[in-house]
Amino acid sequence: MTEATQTGTCPHFPFSNGRPVELEPEYIEFRRDRPVARVELPYGGEAWLLTRMAEVKEFLGDTRFSRQAMKGFSPRYTEAPIADEGGLPMMDGAQHLRTRRLLNKAFSRRRVETLRPAVTAIVNDLVDAMEAGERPVDLVAEFGNAIPREVNCLLLGVPSEDWSRLGRLVDDVIHQGVIPQEQLIASWTELTGYFMTMIKDRRTTPTEDLISEMIQARNGEDVFADEEVMMNAVVVFVAGYETTACQIVNMICALLRDPDQMKWLGENLDALPQAVEELLRYVPLTAAGVMPSIAAEGAEIGGVPISAGEAVYTCVVSANRDEEVFTEPEKLNLRRGDEVNQHVAFGAGPHYCLGASLARVELQVALEAVLRRMPGIRLAIPEAELPLKDGLVLRGFEQFPVVW
Repeated sequence: MTEATQTGTCPHFPFSNGRPVELEPEYIEFRRDRPVARVELPYGGEAWLLTRMAEVKEFLGDTRFSRQAMKGFSPRYTEAPIADEGGLPMMDGAQHLRTRRLLNKAFSRRRVETLRPAVTAIVNDLVDAMEAGERPVDLVAEFGNAIPREVNCLLLGVPSEDWSRLGRLVDDVIHQGVIPQEQLIASWTELTGYFMTMIKDRRTTPTEDLISEMIQARNGEDVFADEEVMMNAVVVFVAGYETTACQIVNMICALLRDPDQMKWLGENLDALPQAVEELLRYVPLTAAGVMPSIAAEGAEIGGVPISAGEAVYTCVVSANRDEEVFTEPEKLNLRRGDEVNQHVAFGAGPHYCLGASLARVELQVALEAVLRRMPGIRLAIPEAELPLKDGLVLRGFEQFPVVW
């Protein structure tokens, strides 16, 4: 066992509620002195925390750790246990591999690139509406939230007018652990019922949306059952919404903090794809670790033994600031170059984010629209006065009023 784990200390984790853009300084000390450390979670006791890139990547590629075993498990940092929703993020092994194979075509980079013109049209329409409206504009409601909402509705074939109903249900699912359990169950039942109705319609009248693709997806004789299509549709609809919504505004905030680099990027839009990779590395999305796992058997990470049944949390936001991987990692450098491609903002290994290509397109298009069409954009109030999202494991702003 390393010296870092022999100190007998067990600090509390998460280290804070997580402000957008900023990363807690404790991660620097943990990477240096205790990259595999015992921490105490708010609910249920102790777990292992991984903060350095080498151990994070080692763990994410290790199939001896089970996400499915986290169902209803402690320790955790949310009051309610992790729900067993049956979707891709909670799968392991052969079941996970089978689902990924059936979904891969729909989320391939080539397939997602065909959506870029539609995403661009959505973003331009939103900027048109903001330009025609009053200032200041809340960039969260009118832009950050609206882009993935419209894109996900397009992707899944959900009529945009249904969002007024579905948005409330998605908000409840995202806030699980904070809202009353009865409300969560009712919202989950209504949301899943909505997609089951869509699936029945698509079986008789297929269209060109993702639900129809999932119904028709096959690997040899293997196909999705209706329940599987529904669960995957819900995961795409919910997970692909809040994460991208937060990061669009968080990245704009990071650029506003560094006007010289923002000006450079506006003058060098061909560098936007690489700049987005640096923003993905630099801007932390999660307030704590990513989806935890349980050791299904005894294992070793970074030379530290992990016993069967113990929980492990990986901090990709810390790994993305690893001094052993990145030069001056605490600085945003939009001209960082190929070094930035080592980031793990979308994870690594078997659970690498299926929607990474789509998220990249949305982020690139959104930032290009801001740089091209909103010259002189600035906050309407001091950043310190911005209200933050509450009750989520993601970092984000509740409101972000801007003028230009």
